[in-house]
Amino acid sequence: MWDSLDEAEYNDEQKDKFIEDIFEIAFGETKLKDELLEEKGYQTVIAKIMEFSDNALKWEEAYPTLFQQFQKSLDLDIEEDYQLDERLDQFKKELSDD
Repeated sequence: MWDSLDEAEYNDEQKDKFIEDIFEIAFGETKLKDELLEEKGYQTVIAKIMEFSDNALKWEEAYPTLFQQFQKSLDLDIEEDYQLDERLDQFKKELSDD
């Protein structure tokens, strides 16, 4: 038989982990992330994630063909492709070399 208190504690742990992960997506593993977590700066995090989303949408709309080429060029078996900023710079250089 399960203990409902244990389940509530587990759910709180999962919620805390989720919140920390969202803050890390927005600000990385930085002192700012830690400060915002402590202050519960949810609006700041939401604004940053919306900025990422808006920028991605603008980029997608402005460069649909380039974006598709870039996506096809990614090889997620290669660790470096998780560092998309560096990979995008490399992709632009490869395009200009052609």
